[in-house]
Amino acid sequence: MGLFTSDKVNKALKKIGINLNFVTNSEPVETEYISTIQTCTRILVENVSRLPVIVRNKKGQIVENHIISQLFNRRFTSYISSDTGRKLVERDRVTNGNGFIRIIYDTRGKIEALLPYPYTCIAGIALSGNSMYYSVDNSQNPYVI
Repeated sequence: MGLFTSDKVNKALKKIGINLNFVTNSEPVETEYISTIQTCTRILVENVSRLPVIVRNKKGQIVENHIISQLFNRRFTSYISSDTGRKLVERDRVTNGNGFIRIIYDTRGKIEALLPYPYTCIAGIALSGNSMYYSVDNSQNPYVI
């Protein structure tokens, strides 16, 4: 699934009057094969993924050495570096509109790792009150521990 090729995205955009289905010689062109879009995606992913993640408290003050910022800025897991993890998530955000990460806890409830979830693993999203829940298909995730 490439940039704007998702049926969900195309249907949502058509509702507001935007059509991204390109046609050349009566044949539809997949936007993922347009070099300009590939280049823009690469530039966004490489530059945005370099930004550090900073955690702030309710008063807006930076929380020094927060575990989430440490994992985002140093390592996601023992086998996924922070650079790779941020690029994976940012690529999904740029191409699909969202990037997903699971927070992994140890047996004591302490955060120990971040696990990227490719967009294709998300089977559904539901809202309940003030919470958002995701249904995930782990068989599609190459990063599952």
